[in-house]
Amino acid sequence: MDVTVTEVEDLPAHTFISVRCGEVRKQAPFRVGEALSFPTPSPSKSGAPEAHLPKAFTVDVFRKVGSKQISLAGITAQGGTMRHEGILIPSLEIQGSPVRASLTAILKAVECGPSGGLGRSQQ
Repeated sequence: MDVTVTEVEDLPAHTFISVRCGEVRKQAPFRVGEALSFPTPSPSKSGAPEAHLPKAFTVDVFRKVGSKQISLAGITAQGGTMRHEGILIPSLEIQGSPVRASLTAILKAVECGPSGGLGRSQQ
């Protein structure tokens, strides 16, 4: 099943749509034409796929308040773990306060896509 944004009004800048259908959540920039694809359930024994379809889907709207790129250079040499302490993430708002955070990145068997970033519809 696909959920597509066909119209949107009064949308603030830096806005994202998040859709949850069954156990799957996808998110993407909130703009007309953006489509989010969800797995189609297998037909039931009666052959009717509707029997397994979720009864509804949930839409959440998020607004980006800050952004910062954090390097992963040397993570392999550090044993697959890299901790970043006290990172200041600048606000996108005029006169907005930055967000301070500490983050840890740990390599796992399943890695990021070929671009090095998360896919646009990561769960």
